[in-house]
Amino acid sequence: MLKRIPESELRRKILHIILSVLLFLPYELRALLPNWLDLNIVYLFIIAVVTWIYSVRVRGIPRIVEDLRRKIMEIELARPVERILLSIDSLIKTVERDYEKRAGWLGLLSGTVGIGTSYLIFGGSFVAGVMAMVMFDGLSPLFGHAFGYRRIPHSKGTLEGTLIASAILFLSMCLITSPLNSLIVTMVTSLSELYGVEDNITVPLASSAAYFLLGNV
Repeated sequence: MLKRIPESELRRKILHIILSVLLFLPYELRALLPNWLDLNIVYLFIIAVVTWIYSVRVRGIPRIVEDLRRKIMEIELARPVERILLSIDSLIKTVERDYEKRAGWLGLLSGTVGIGTSYLIFGGSFVAGVMAMVMFDGLSPLFGHAFGYRRIPHSKGTLEGTLIASAILFLSMCLITSPLNSLIVTMVTSLSELYGVEDNITVPLASSAAYFLLGNV
């Protein structure tokens, strides 16, 4: 029997998938980068910016930055930007988990660190980590909410959600590597999702590592 997926969870996972895709774009568009700009620097810069955003969310906006923001928003042309920012902030608040309301946007930070460091360590093999974040980490909770009844012991996942997401990831991985390699990466991904402390970090790193150690690019 199909169960209803909570709207906040659906929105949160949509944002999760969008973030994962956006973090893959610098790699996909690397040919457009100027010769002097190394892709490693791009990902380090993204991690630094998101870390700063997370710190501001936890500790509050520095007074000098807040004063500057107020002066900019007094300009007529800046008001549409302010409305957009308020809409984004309102959307994020609707998908925040309880611990994120206390500790800031941990999902944003950990997802960026997970995918970013996957590229810095494993290079192009991080494509497996991105696919795992989208196809497995992004979808398994939704399938779990919709179809899940049997909880996997000592984990937060359901058997039904894990199996469906695993099948999707396996078929997706078969587009870029052999069925055996796809099966191994899928198994590693599912274990890191089910038993990792912070899956936004463990899933991309574990999946990228498995793909890399199997001899893929």
